Amino acid sequence: MRLKKKSVTVTYDDRYKHKLNMLWPRQTMIRIVGVLVLMGIPFRLLKWQTIASVAFILAGVILTILLISVAVELHQDKGLNEIAMRDNEEREKHGDCW
Repeated sequence: MRLKKKSVTVTYDDRYKHKLNMLWPRQTMIRIVGVLVLMGIPFRLLKWQTIASVAFILAGVILTILLISVAVELHQDKGLNEIAMRDNEEREKHGDCW
């Protein structure tokens, strides 16, 4: 006896239960990167290489984390957009209205 395989439609709730929405934290991270870079420049000019290097490295690490979070959110948005398009196509086929 074989069981039929059911086609499962993926919904918003199934796909992403917790959507990453980091607009405000990203603004804060950009400000921190800017401050660290602006702090590093005078330290570099004053020949305080260690402090300047620490400021630039911290700015680089925070910028890397920022770029990774942007990539993750773009992936989520792409997935949610595909789900929404699929749902709209199904509704158009069946004549469902909002």
